[in-house]
This record gives sequence, C-alpha cells and structure tokens, in this order.
Amino acid sequence: MLEVKIAEEKDLNFIKDTYKLLDSTMTNLLKQLMDICEDEEEQHSDQYWEDLIREKTGYILIAFQGQKPTGMVVVEKMDEQEAHLEDLLVWPDFQKHGIGELLVKEAKEFASKKGYKKMTLNVLSNNESARRLYKKKGFQEVKISMVCNL
Repeated sequence: MLEVKIAEEKDLNFIKDTYKLLDSTMTNLLKQLMDICEDEEEQHSDQYWEDLIREKTGYILIAFQGQKPTGMVVVEKMDEQEAHLEDLLVWPDFQKHGIGELLVKEAKEFASKKGYKKMTLNVLSNNESARRLYKKKGFQEVKISMVCNL
C-alpha cells in the first residue's frame, strides 16, 4: 500500500541520501544541456532540512510503500501566498508507478490546506517526463530561462 506522510526528524537520513541521488541526476541533466554545474551545498545544510521538517520554511512529504520510503517532494515557502515545489524525487526502482504523480497531488493539497494560493516550480527543458507530469497536474509554462557559459 502506498502512503504519503509529512517528514519527521527520523526521516533525515533518508532525505539526505535522496538528495545525493538527486544531485547526481540533476548534474547529468545539466551537463546534457551545457557544461555547467550548480553548487547547492549551502542550500542542503542540516539547518535547511530541520527548518523544512519543522515546517518553518516549507515542508517535505515522503511516499512509503509499506515501511519503505520510495520518494519525496520538497516544498519551500516563498511568502504567505506562494509555495514553491523545489524538488521531486522517486527512487529509480519505484519510478513509473504513479508515485511522482501522487506526491505532486499531495503537495498541492497540503499547500492549499496551509493557505497557499499558488504553487510554482522550475524544471529543466530537457526533462520531458517531469514536464509532462507537471502539466498533467495543472502546472503551466509561464516563462523560459536561458543560460550561456562565459
């Protein structure tokens, strides 16, 4: 049975391990676009995670298959009206089973219950599967960012 829960402090190791996987996946996607690599080290400090788990700066939802965590979604508070879906990750063994779709649905519902009126996200232009998922869940493309190496 698949279940989504709000992250707790006991989930911190899973969250950190998941982000290691996410960082390597994102680096590969970025390298496919151009030879760039973003340093997100500071964003992923222990304090960053603790504030999210305590719902001070957003929240983390984790999907479980039985007792096994299978994926997570990180949502940051931008202001009182806007939440930002920062990251969505499903472990490779559990992809293509609707977990990402469920996490996005639950993240939107949780944000609405918290009083947010809008949710935003960023997605790489070459991440077609993520773009399809987000469009299916009601997100619309509203701007395009461009990058060049100097």
